Amino acid sequence: MVVYSSRTDHREQAASEPACDVSSAREHLVASALTESRLDAYASNKAILHQMSDGLPGSRVLSGSWGEETFAFGIPKGRDAARPYLEAFAKKARDTGAVRRAAERAGVRGLASH
Repeated sequence: MVVYSSRTDHREQAASEPACDVSSAREHLVASALTESRLDAYASNKAILHQMSDGLPGSRVLSGSWGEETFAFGIPKGRDAARPYLEAFAKKARDTGAVRRAAERAGVRGLASH
């Protein structure tokens, strides 16, 4: 969760600069609402929160979580023979740390520890 400090010096600074560099209109609106003290907190996934927090003076990402995003691979119907390979590939990528290293190279912050 991002919490924005409503101290005047931050609001004055934010009024003269873009609130943050975000990829979606919704996140831009949320950042504006936080900057203007119309919103005290915002919840989303950790990667988005860290990105938003970088551009919002006085904000911070709280520890812990209120939800979790899970990703999965899929195979087309009729290609069941691919399932053992896909399961082994995913397990190896996770167990060897390849997924975590790829996320770190991409600058993703806030990954779950399991």
